Amino acid sequence: MRRRLNLGALSIVLIVIVGSLLFSIMAGGKLDPASVEANGFCLERVGASSPDWQTAIVTASAVADVPLERLWTVWSKLEDWPAWSGGLIESAHWTQGAEWTEGAQFQQVLHLRFPIGRYTSRETVHVAKPGESVAWWNTSRGVKYCHTWTFEALSLTRTRITDSDVFHGRLAGVLKGLLTRAWERSFQSSVDGLIRRAGGQ
Repeated sequence: MRRRLNLGALSIVLIVIVGSLLFSIMAGGKLDPASVEANGFCLERVGASSPDWQTAIVTASAVADVPLERLWTVWSKLEDWPAWSGGLIESAHWTQGAEWTEGAQFQQVLHLRFPIGRYTSRETVHVAKPGESVAWWNTSRGVKYCHTWTFEALSLTRTRITDSDVFHGRLAGVLKGLLTRAWERSFQSSVDGLIRRAGGQ
């Protein structure tokens, strides 16, 4: 009986993976051109200047009636990320270097949904422009990724915030059909939570 249950569970997992792979291959050439252009910096960092089926882009953005300085002040407090991230981030803390400077390192524990689940990442800040943009990139399980946060002042009291992640690798290609939309919802919840935390609506 146990062997039958194990084989049944394995079959379900294989069906999900194969289905996701087929979806990803069919959708591989349908990345939003605007998203590709907006994420050109990260695409270069992961070696995907010409995105293919192995490339996944996750982006969330919003315009807030909050001054840029206030949003940056809230966002830049790394240890407070779990308070507004909508469950995406369980914990975050600095491990080396001055806060938000190039070369500084931090660790975060993320909840990335099935099949990845709870995941600990250790990151190095590669781009740090206070009040404007921050980026880090790395490789994990054969997947290259590049994460950016950008802040654009539209007026003295209005700001556009964008949170993006670009992934490139076979595992990213296999799983993107299964995970991209769910991760986009998580990212959007995080951006919206940041706005509320900063006093916006």
